[in-house]
Amino acid sequence: MRVPEWFPFIFGIAVICLGVYLVFWAFRLRDEMRRSLRWPSTPGEVLKSKVITLGGRHPKTYSVRLSYQYQIGERVYEGSRPHLYDITTQKEAESIVERFPVGSEPQVFYDHRRPQRAVLVTGERPQKKGHELWMAAIVIAVGTGLASGHYGNFMKALESVGL
Repeated sequence: MRVPEWFPFIFGIAVICLGVYLVFWAFRLRDEMRRSLRWPSTPGEVLKSKVITLGGRHPKTYSVRLSYQYQIGERVYEGSRPHLYDITTQKEAESIVERFPVGSEPQVFYDHRRPQRAVLVTGERPQKKGHELWMAAIVIAVGTGLASGHYGNFMKALESVGL
């Protein structure tokens, strides 16, 4: 099946839209990470802490299977996020497990508006601040290149149908 000449242009526009969405998502995430620095805290207890490997042989993705309990007032909550950003390396995953072993009693930071939303580490990723914005910019650049490279084909397709 042959791809219509106008398709790469429309696909490029869709990729640009995805990039714009990622920009808004990145700013929202960064804002939330900064707000987490002001979240109240309460003592907690780590119930499970283990490095897990996801995916096939290469590239491997690492994560942490983490579970902790904390109490606010009379209600007991269970959390699973070490922080608000994703773990990307084996070293990061192992660092979390070493820092928060089963049975440890760390401070749990929680969103006072949604106390079920909690983390053990607040703030932004120390090594890769703003990398989400760079990724969004790359997506927008790829979409722009794709759309602009096929704009002429799109216009010809519109003319052929009388638009």
